[in-house]
Amino acid sequence: MEYTKKSLYFFLIPLVLLMGACLIHVSRVPYSDYAGYYFGGRELLAGNYVHAYDMQYLNDLIASRGYRGVFVSYAPFPPSTALVFAPFLLFPMGLSKLLFDGASCLLFLFTLLRSSRYFSISPTLLLVLPVIFFIPIVNNVFFGQSYLLLCCLLLEGFIAYKQDRAALSSLLWALAILLKVFPGVIFLFLLLRRKYRQTLWLAAACLLLLAISLLSTGWDGWKYYITEVLPKVNNGELNDSFTFVFQSAFMLLKKAFVFDALLNPHPLAQKPYLFLIGTGVFKALVLSACVMVTLRATAPVADGPDPARSGDEFRAFAVWIMGSMLISPNGSSYSLVLLVIPFLALCSSGARPRAVVFPAMVLLAACNIPVSWFGQFPLCLQFPRLYLLLVFFGLLLPLRKAWNPVVTAGLILLFVIPALLRHREDKDTSTYFLAKEEHIFIYDYTMKDGQLVYSYQDETGRHTVATGVAAQTISDKGLEIRGRQIFYHGIQVTFSTDTKKKPMLVDGSYILYLSDKNRGPGFYTLRKLTPAGVGKDGPAAFLSF
Repeated sequence: MEYTKKSLYFFLIPLVLLMGACLIHVSRVPYSDYAGYYFGGRELLAGNYVHAYDMQYLNDLIASRGYRGVFVSYAPFPPSTALVFAPFLLFPMGLSKLLFDGASCLLFLFTLLRSSRYFSISPTLLLVLPVIFFIPIVNNVFFGQSYLLLCCLLLEGFIAYKQDRAALSSLLWALAILLKVFPGVIFLFLLLRRKYRQTLWLAAACLLLLAISLLSTGWDGWKYYITEVLPKVNNGELNDSFTFVFQSAFMLLKKAFVFDALLNPHPLAQKPYLFLIGTGVFKALVLSACVMVTLRATAPVADGPDPARSGDEFRAFAVWIMGSMLISPNGSSYSLVLLVIPFLALCSSGARPRAVVFPAMVLLAACNIPVSWFGQFPLCLQFPRLYLLLVFFGLLLPLRKAWNPVVTAGLILLFVIPALLRHREDKDTSTYFLAKEEHIFIYDYTMKDGQLVYSYQDETGRHTVATGVAAQTISDKGLEIRGRQIFYHGIQVTFSTDTKKKPMLVDGSYILYLSDKNRGPGFYTLRKLTPAGVGKDGPAAFLSF
């Protein structure tokens, strides 16, 4: 049955009502992540990248403007994110968030309307979208997140690509890549599709937007992001680097095989090499499926057009988007709105609603399951969303031809061997100072009333906590930080890659300092180091350390 554009509006009414209700209530919820976008973006555009990525400064700035109940970090976002939010930074934050959310919702509705017509999707399937994606949509609006906009950029970019509008599709996709980085997998999709001209257009668009970003925010901000932030983000270190909340295979394997005295004291086995092998094999299996689905859609057919293949290009694109989400160390409820793309791919070309009932039920559970309930379960039961997403990913694939042994083995070698060669045994001799950790951002410490105290910050402000550890003297005499390392009287005493701050000698017996080891950028905790010679023979003893 052919539906007119006006008749399609009827099927979007439930989604319009949901988004409208969210926008009405958005002023009553905390500013949350949007405060990071807003104030971090302002600092970046003013050339103050250090302030944007400094958690203490950023949250103090937000508090100084009279906002309470906010605790954010700009660290996950690349400097180019500020360009996307630039038009909204001209307004006060409350109005800015409402305008951004409103624009994102309108664009999302517009894109869904266009996509349903372009991909011949049964309009009745649009009725279930606000049910399946209830939590992702609500959290995108309430948190002021950008995934609704990202979904629009990806879908509109694909439609423009199919219409041979190379410049427009490249610009839209380049915006998506510079907004969140991981859509860079589109380059692989295009190369495997042998769309070399389109690939060059996309590269040119990325370079153009990157040049604009460099002119707006400066090179230093990008250098800091690439060298300091991106490695930690790629290692799942946003705050708690062992959290099950991310619901990723990376975190499941990390919790299973990597030890951390505070964050993961009881792994199944302390075997980091099994973590590296496991993550490498998982990435290879996911990306091998992406490769084979794309090649299958590309392969020529001797006997003329093959309907099973000619309609696969959108599905191949959707598989790459979902594959990039699966191999990411990090996950969130609001990012799940991107699964609208593979869901539309399943529903495309006039698929009957009955054919997508089971995939829709899997997505409904994956998007709305309260993962916080599973934190106290055994490790294998803590990741229900991951398992559901893997089931849905399997439903996207032609399972009999989804994997090629040669391609899969090649990718396993590509991921596993370099990871094992780069792996070095951790020779850091420091230990956690605290027996347990209740606060994710410790920004200072000192001695008070004969004991060590530390200061932390959260959404309620700054607080000071007594450690109960007695101390008579603390001194920074002879201590300095060069690069990432602590030196004592000119001799290097640390050899780890974490960022360190404020080294102090306590009672002449050990060195105490702030460190973000195994944590997100700037999420400091206290570490303790007792190298040979401290409190005994003085600095000369370090020559044998």
